[in-house]
Amino acid sequence: MIAKTACRIGAGLLLLCAGVPVALAAPQTKPTYESLLERAKRQDPGVDFTALRMAYFEAPKHGTTDSDLRKAMFSALGEKNYDQALAIAGQILNVNYLDIDAHLISALVSKKKNDLERQKLHDFVGKGLTQSILRSGDGKTLDTAYVVISVDEEYSLLRVLGLRMGGQTLLNAGAHHYDQMDVSDPKTGQKLTVYFNIDKPYAEELKMFQ
Repeated sequence: MIAKTACRIGAGLLLLCAGVPVALAAPQTKPTYESLLERAKRQDPGVDFTALRMAYFEAPKHGTTDSDLRKAMFSALGEKNYDQALAIAGQILNVNYLDIDAHLISALVSKKKNDLERQKLHDFVGKGLTQSILRSGDGKTLDTAYVVISVDEEYSLLRVLGLRMGGQTLLNAGAHHYDQMDVSDPKTGQKLTVYFNIDKPYAEELKMFQ
């Protein structure tokens, strides 16, 4: 009677009483930045772009985009010097493969040059990174602020959304830090406020002064 009762206590004991071995769960290995990046470059539809962004930020020597290169890339694009714009975008991606602007400009120029394979790759990565930020919130309140890993991501997203920058205010609320972006929609003239959670870039900047 005691043995039968013990076997009814739980699923684990039932398995033991039936002589069925209980499989031990294998420890979950956190994907590395390199493995996630390789999947993104293969255009794996299952790649987690949020995990990719966070792994990049946590990498000990993650690169940042040179502001002068960024200006030169946009300048070349504005002047329709597409070869130069593409070359500069390539320089940026060699240092920071998660630069959204460099991917979107590479996709645009590749389309103009009828390089459909390159366009497809940069569209996939650029849109994947953008959607990752958009899924982190709606940017309408502090509680639903977009979560970014760099200031560059803030400006890239505003460009993607077609919004024009006005003012910028740093806000602190509890243990969190935010950028309040006062923007406008040039198509409608509507003024909007967009919030970004900048905990990660803020903490990284503080480390530079310690």
